[in-house]
Amino acid sequence: MRLTNFPRFVFFWIAMSIGCTIYSQESKEAVILYNTKPVLAEITKDGSVLQIVRDEPDFLEGFTLEVPDYVKHLGELKNTKGDNVFSIVESNAHLLSVSFDPGFAVLTEQAINQLDNAIRLIKVNPKGKLILRTLSISDPTALDQNRINSIKSYLNIRGLNPEVIRYEAMKGNTNLNEVKITLSPN
Repeated sequence: MRLTNFPRFVFFWIAMSIGCTIYSQESKEAVILYNTKPVLAEITKDGSVLQIVRDEPDFLEGFTLEVPDYVKHLGELKNTKGDNVFSIVESNAHLLSVSFDPGFAVLTEQAINQLDNAIRLIKVNPKGKLILRTLSISDPTALDQNRINSIKSYLNIRGLNPEVIRYEAMKGNTNLNEVKITLSPN
């Protein structure tokens, strides 16, 4: 065995195993919805997408994916006349409540209307911040985070600066299927 590559092969194999193990702990591959299409993506521990590996067209075969038409909704908003802005409630009371169907993070028409009201509020009070709050029995769940992300995405589409949005997860004795939105003066 003195003239073989066996020791080099073993060393190379060990080095590759260690490297793959360390790398796999930093990120992993998972199927996610990206622009309403299932794709295999490399994601970090905190859920950030590092790269899209490939499309997974058959991943949701047999399921119907409902995609809200935000562009249509924005067109309808432009056609409505008048910008009725309601008065701001003093103190730090909840101004708006964005409801979700149980187990889902998809914005309903009612939720979009509430978010449009929040946009009107922040435009009237440009120095204010929107505080998004969820309530769960345990630590914030993935569903809570998905709901917050859907709200942030919609607000971003409408041109709201992400710096005016803050998220607070609250623990309580129930899980709410809604996100409370408060306007903070600063």
